[in-house]
Amino acid sequence: MVGLSVSAQRAYGVSVILPVVLAAACALFGATTGGPGWWAATAILTSVAMVGLIVPSPPFHWRIDSDGLVDEITASRIPFDSISGVYPSRLAYWRKRPLRYALEVAHDGGYLRVPVRTTVATTYLEEFLLRQIPESTSVVDQDIERYRQAQVAAFGDERVFSFAGRRQMAKTRSRPAIWGFTTLLVGSLIAFGVGVWLKSESVIAVGVLGASCGLICLLFTVLSVPSQHLGRMAKSSLVISPLGLALSQEGLKGELGWSEILKITYSGKPRKFAVTASGMRPAIHVKLSGVTVMIYDSYDRPLSWIHERIEQYWK
Repeated sequence: MVGLSVSAQRAYGVSVILPVVLAAACALFGATTGGPGWWAATAILTSVAMVGLIVPSPPFHWRIDSDGLVDEITASRIPFDSISGVYPSRLAYWRKRPLRYALEVAHDGGYLRVPVRTTVATTYLEEFLLRQIPESTSVVDQDIERYRQAQVAAFGDERVFSFAGRRQMAKTRSRPAIWGFTTLLVGSLIAFGVGVWLKSESVIAVGVLGASCGLICLLFTVLSVPSQHLGRMAKSSLVISPLGLALSQEGLKGELGWSEILKITYSGKPRKFAVTASGMRPAIHVKLSGVTVMIYDSYDRPLSWIHERIEQYWK
């Protein structure tokens, strides 16, 4: 992939497709019933779709050379040896890994967000970048580090894998979605005012419904960004060796031999229904006699990568 240029392609997401479908349905009902509320809804939804089409996504034009990634717009560079992690977006967890999904590349200068649609399929780009960074990282917990050193002395450095907690997560938002939902909110408030002026209950209802949906969607888009700092999870440490594994994570610390483990499952897809928030997080479930230990997606290497190393020795 050296010498290849990676550029963003325009993607028409939910903020464009859904308003178009709903506007067509409202226009159909308006033509059938003649109600002014349906035509008001059609106008609002059409405006939302137009905003989604007009508002551009952030430019993305990067080139891969022998030493790293080069921004073709600003000429800034991300050397391969400065990359600390490559993380797929949550889309990659909700089904079998698709060819295209957003990617976050953590480096010494911050985060680079690779958009969903680029000229190179994300799967190939992620695999290439992961080959450029070390497979293991330095753990931060002293007890886990002593375990790692003992395992390295017994089995060699190439057979022992260590992972540290991710220091932070990228804060990314969809610009077209924010503008689209803002347009829905403002347009619905205008429709509400027009409905009050015309004394049309149907137009008022459309304004109230649209404003409610726009406000909820806008708040969800803005607030559903992961926290930039991971708190205690940033201090997590994990070591995997031919003898077993050692873990320090959210107050849980200990060592496990492979013979103690009854079953290992990788739930990249979060549960649809869970009693606690932890049940909705992607995790590796390590089942022991009477208890299940969860290894969460908070490390500086992809969780799928960690799962492969565990499976390699457990089987």
